[in-house]
Amino acid sequence: MIERGVVSRIVSAKCFYELVCDTLGVLKLGFDRVSPYSFLVGDVLEFECDTLDAVVAAKLSFVVKENVYFEELKAYVGTDVCISAFVYEAKTHGFNVSYKGYNCFLPNGETLLDNPKFREMNDIVNTFQNFVISEIKNDFVFVSRKNFLRAELKIRQDAELASLYLGCVFEGTVKEVVNYGLFVTYKYSEGLLHIRNLLSDFEKPNDRVSIKFYGKALDRVFKKGMKLEVEVDEITDSRFSLRWNKESPLNRAKNTLLEREFRILTES
Repeated sequence: MIERGVVSRIVSAKCFYELVCDTLGVLKLGFDRVSPYSFLVGDVLEFECDTLDAVVAAKLSFVVKENVYFEELKAYVGTDVCISAFVYEAKTHGFNVSYKGYNCFLPNGETLLDNPKFREMNDIVNTFQNFVISEIKNDFVFVSRKNFLRAELKIRQDAELASLYLGCVFEGTVKEVVNYGLFVTYKYSEGLLHIRNLLSDFEKPNDRVSIKFYGKALDRVFKKGMKLEVEVDEITDSRFSLRWNKESPLNRAKNTLLEREFRILTES
């Protein structure tokens, strides 16, 4: 009779594999009969036996057919499916990660710590983290925390964008100052506050020198992290543009300074 069983755990301290079989129940397979490096957790083994006594007494030949966890992880490659796995060891170029006992690898470049309590990369050892499967080479599974956070951010951005509407007013944060305006973030998404909506005397520049000229005025007034009150002016697909209310109490002083800087630059 052909019996099938799945390696449910490896008990190194007591030198045995635990094997959960279809009909024979839970068996213990000692390291004295097979190498401690023969199987992985999740390996599906096939062997021939007639009775439970034969399994206990005989030195059977086990054939690895597949690994249930590896097959599960393969299905997640290239998707945004999140897995929770345990980071159990730091290596030179990354971390060993266990998914239900199946070993995966987290490269240093894919760590991307976002939790303030994890100030050093080694702080994630002995913690459960969320990952997506970045790639599989042969039997080696590589996971990514960076890609997980990107996928999670995209979901939150899409939900936030769906909640916005024309005329919606919110307090945003300056993410970046460029020659043609400001990129302002709400919570997860960001919109462009174009310079034409900032300067009342704005005239579209015709050359790169003029563009840099306007950018210099913006850079003197606005800094990354600065709070502004803005209004949604237009929504197109996954983007939105913003309008500037210069009379807002939060914006009034900045607007006065901006117009002064622009006037100084035009007169110099």
